[in-house]
Amino acid sequence: MNKQEIDSFKKKEESYRTPSLYHYTSTIDNVANILKEKKLYPQFCSENLWTKINPHLGFGIPQICCCDIPVSMARTMRRQYGNFAIAFSKEWGIDKGFNPIFYIQDERVINSYLVLYDLANKYLNKKAEIIGLNENDVNNYYRERVDYNSSMNFVFGYIKKYKGEWRNEEYCNYKENEWRYIVKDGTLLPNNKTIRWKTAEEYKKWRGNGNKPEISEDLKKCALKFSYDDITDILVEKGKLEEMKNLINSFQITDSEKQKLTKL
Repeated sequence: MNKQEIDSFKKKEESYRTPSLYHYTSTIDNVANILKEKKLYPQFCSENLWTKINPHLGFGIPQICCCDIPVSMARTMRRQYGNFAIAFSKEWGIDKGFNPIFYIQDERVINSYLVLYDLANKYLNKKAEIIGLNENDVNNYYRERVDYNSSMNFVFGYIKKYKGEWRNEEYCNYKENEWRYIVKDGTLLPNNKTIRWKTAEEYKKWRGNGNKPEISEDLKKCALKFSYDDITDILVEKGKLEEMKNLINSFQITDSEKQKLTKL
């Protein structure tokens, strides 16, 4: 590839990818709270990975979602997630552990991964039978198994089916250009509590039929911090710009910080 071809490729890529990660939300108050606290909080979200062989496979995964879709192409994102967004530099996102997710079209890929998952658990069970376990061995075995399952689940957390459903209609997930930050299953907090992912059934029970429950105090401990220098853009609904400026001017921050935010 010569320089002209490389430049042409980069130009095409820039037309459908941005150098920023956009975090969409539904209300102006959400934007104000994020800016005021300088934190993004993870929350449990459902991920359906069912296949014909595994019709109930799914997780409730604590995560923060962004995308790198250009604003001019983000109509679907605004329709689904809200007309407000804060954009962060991709460098900040990568440093914090965001990853672009894997979109899987062929469910055999998911089934193959499940085979490896099952084989590894059988190996751990067989290992326990062969060596015999005293009390200390049981504890070590339990930790080994938890660590293994958490690591396997971590990969699952970055998988999304190419197509899904939205409001009972078929929906192409692939066009979301999603990036995720995930709280790993089994994460140990400073208070010695552990963040555990939810099964599909546990998530359904937790979610209920109304509004999504508030973010737990434990998950709040997994927040991602940012500075105003990490923000590249703030998007607001039409007619809400002055309200956004007024909210920013009410923050207990320096005048230079207020000026920076209101100019984005």
